[in-house]
Amino acid sequence: MTLRKPKKSSSSSPTQTSFIHFCDHASMTTDGKFNLCGIFEALFAHEMPFHHPQMFVLTRFEFPKGPHEIKMVLMQEDRVLTRAEFNRTSEKDEPQNHIWGVYNLTAENFSPIELKIFDSGLLISERTLPIYRLPKPFKKT
Repeated sequence: MTLRKPKKSSSSSPTQTSFIHFCDHASMTTDGKFNLCGIFEALFAHEMPFHHPQMFVLTRFEFPKGPHEIKMVLMQEDRVLTRAEFNRTSEKDEPQNHIWGVYNLTAENFSPIELKIFDSGLLISERTLPIYRLPKPFKKT
């Protein structure tokens, strides 16, 4: 078995994402390691509207050399729930870890939440976060 080195990206290749994770809490050490707590792939609610007090979106970007205008948008149907933006200029092809704290997110219905990530207006990644209906809890009488 022969191992080959991965191809290096050229400055004309788009930014890519190696991974995207949703979790309840996240931090990063000084040497770039993630500390994650409560990783999830869906939300669960008894009724709507549904309020999620805090979550974090972890992303590893693979930036090619050059300027980058990153926009991260959480949407439900055609409604923007929240967004984050940052600019970066890379001197060379390089990865970067990013943590986005999202607070007081409100979903109006059980349609999935979509994360869309853009670089300079170009859609580079998408991730869907479904919302599942839980049965209503029993009331004590």
